[in-house]
This record gives sequence, C-alpha cells and structure tokens, in this order.
Amino acid sequence: MLLTVRAWQRGELAPPWRLHVGMLLAGWGAFNLIEGLVDHQLLGIHHVRDDLGAPLGWDLAFLASGALCCS
Repeated sequence: MLLTVRAWQRGELAPPWRLHVGMLLAGWGAFNLIEGLVDHQLLGIHHVRDDLGAPLGWDLAFLASGALCCS
C-alpha cells in the first residue's frame, strides 16, 4: 500500500482507493475466517466468548462476519 501511495505522489497510475479499502476488508475477513477455523474450531484454543457454556453461536457468527468481509 505504501508503494501505491508513493506511485500516486509521483503521478503514476495506481489503483483507486476503493480497491485498497476493499482489499483491506478482504484481507481482514480472510484472516478472521482462517483464525476462527483454526483456533476456535479445530484446535479449540479459545473462543469468541469463553465466559459462556456453549460459545458455538458466537464462533459461527465470527466466521460468518469473516466470510462476509471476504466476499
């Protein structure tokens, strides 16, 4: 992203800001989706809400929000 901003400052063509914001959201969503699958579901290291007896609903909502950001 820093290289793109520098390209804009030099007057070179670079992708629009919308693409950067979209890629930021997609990357954030992909990270949350993978982290949620690995840490929450596969390994069971922690959950979104550990203070609850059955945190599966919160974990699934977290995964859904990650998938929504990716799409």
